[in-house]
Amino acid sequence: MNKIIEISNKIELYSLFPKNGVGAELGVCQGDNAILLYNYTQPSSLYLIDIWIKNEETYKHCPSHLHYDDWMDIVAKKLPHSNVHLVRQDTIKWLDSIPDDFLDWIYIDSSHAYDHVSVEYSKAIKKVKRGGIISGHDFCCHPKAWKTGVIRAVLNQVQNNNLLLTHITSEHEMVSIMGVNVKS
Repeated sequence: MNKIIEISNKIELYSLFPKNGVGAELGVCQGDNAILLYNYTQPSSLYLIDIWIKNEETYKHCPSHLHYDDWMDIVAKKLPHSNVHLVRQDTIKWLDSIPDDFLDWIYIDSSHAYDHVSVEYSKAIKKVKRGGIISGHDFCCHPKAWKTGVIRAVLNQVQNNNLLLTHITSEHEMVSIMGVNVKS
């Protein structure tokens, strides 16, 4: 029987990702998490995908003093490496644009609405190599914002035998998870 292992934080989680692989983060914001992913996974290529546009959805979760449209430039300054690819695009459109089995790992933290996250995870199953890592943030209920959207999207993939949930962080609020792609 497989057991889900509890670990303390994202840094411990990222140390489990394969090194020198091709990875992606969906939902980059100002790039603080992307720096951690870059440092701990030492990727051969890292794709950072975000719409980087302040719209109705992003406005809900963005403090008013921040200028969302400038964030792509901020990320570019934080990660000025030739193997880092910044992509200003809807995450689902980007997933549609890459070949199947392209990624060794993915970290999903973009929209938290069930319909969107559900499509991201379904497409990630195809885009991440069998045995690769599918991971994400905010695996928790947030009654005022996304409710149970992330939890349901992830557990649907587990229930449909596409994802084996292997690790969960015990961070105070916004929990991260990691699973192994077990697609047929």
